[in-house]
Amino acid sequence: MTVFFTSDTHFSHIAILKYCNRPFASVEEMNEKLIANWNSVVKSGDVVYHMGDFAWGNAEKVAAVFNRLNGHKYLVEGNHDDRTVKRLSWEWVKESYELRYGDKSYILSHYPHRSWNKSFHGARHLFGHCHGTLKPWGWSFDAGVDCWDYTPISIEQVEETVAKLPRMNPEYDISFMRKGQMWNGRTFDYSYRDFFVGDGSADNVDPESIREE
Repeated sequence: MTVFFTSDTHFSHIAILKYCNRPFASVEEMNEKLIANWNSVVKSGDVVYHMGDFAWGNAEKVAAVFNRLNGHKYLVEGNHDDRTVKRLSWEWVKESYELRYGDKSYILSHYPHRSWNKSFHGARHLFGHCHGTLKPWGWSFDAGVDCWDYTPISIEQVEETVAKLPRMNPEYDISFMRKGQMWNGRTFDYSYRDFFVGDGSADNVDPESIREE
């Protein structure tokens, strides 16, 4: 079994062709390409976590697409996922999810977070929604189809990508308060790095095992 991630497929959504400059002449062509790409990597016993904005249209049209896609499918709902989408035969539907795989955690949500659970412990954060318009932020990045050649990405690809990303981006120096400062003027003993990024020494360590009273 292989674990895959994807987001923002927007099956049958005409407007997405224009908004995201997708290279398809019609939604029918887009749908067929997305389905073919999905099934080229995902096999029947694999698992796919979809981070939202699955499809557009009536129940019959949406179900027809869903039923052609391989794998055990889980939905982390997005802002375009209405009742028609959420009533499909997903394994489950959640607003967010923490996947524990091996010794690593993957925080899944439709929307990007600047801070996420267990980031200090090396957790990866995968999101959608932004259609490639947001740069990776530490060990978090957009898993949507617009960033990945309209194809789900495997957990191995996620790890390959994380290995190339800085744990703390240079932009953090601009976006976050300096150590000892809060934005409201109060003083503080720690920095964002101290609390939420870490230096790697606590990676994959159960937070409960080092919790201070």
